[in-house]
Amino acid sequence: MRAANSSPMGRRLVLALGRAPSFRSGLPLPSFRLPSLPSPRTPTRRELLTFAGILVLLGAAYAVARESRVFAVRTVTISGGPPTVGREVQASLEDVLGTSLVALDSEDVERRIAALPSVRTARVDRAFPHELTVLVEAERPLAVVRRGRQAWVIAETGTVIRELEWEDSIGLPRIRLAETVSLRPGLSLTDRDAQVAVTTLRALPRRFPLAVESVRAADGAVTAVLEGNVALELGPPADLRRKIAAAAAVLRSLPEDERRTLAYLDVALPQRPVAAAKSQLESEG
Repeated sequence: MRAANSSPMGRRLVLALGRAPSFRSGLPLPSFRLPSLPSPRTPTRRELLTFAGILVLLGAAYAVARESRVFAVRTVTISGGPPTVGREVQASLEDVLGTSLVALDSEDVERRIAALPSVRTARVDRAFPHELTVLVEAERPLAVVRRGRQAWVIAETGTVIRELEWEDSIGLPRIRLAETVSLRPGLSLTDRDAQVAVTTLRALPRRFPLAVESVRAADGAVTAVLEGNVALELGPPADLRRKIAAAAAVLRSLPEDERRTLAYLDVALPQRPVAAAKSQLESEG
């Protein structure tokens, strides 16, 4: 090591290391000064009076718009439902005409419309200056419930939509009620057998091979009468969609003329459907 230091290269290395800066001493850092935030200014009396005056003017303008006929309802536009439902909604909103759109309680109007037996939901919007728009979702008729000489139209939800004249025929399946059951528009079916019949009709696909004329639930079994007086025996009201799918498959497999000659189709055991023609029953009888 001494020999290396005595050489010219060694002396240059020592001199270079001796001149190297020391990293132990800290380098001076530049100083920063944060800008001072302006202190909040107290509003002047004039500014406070101006702001208060604006609030008073806005309040007065709202009061005038609320009480005057500047934004009075002149037109009620109803969409989303059939014409019969639209007329019912229109009649229920006659007292809204002339009311200021500013003062109108839209939620209250929506509740009033939704309380109609034929309406499931309703949404109300203001269309200034003079129009009230109503979007209606109507109840979907499912069946006609009959009790003696009385009849009612029932929705898919089981709600009674309206009373029906006995002789009216609107092409819906029929459900027979016991004489002790009372109904009126707006009520829901509470009779157990009628509820089972409604559930059965809801389980039917839109395009069933034969039209359903009536459904009856009694003694723990469900029977539907199809177009052509074909009895569709569904058995206990369980697994209805599977049973109905089995019945649809059997009916679709038959030619049109054979479908209408059926006397009954039993799918109480959907994996083993049983069918019989009217001629077969007559020959056995």
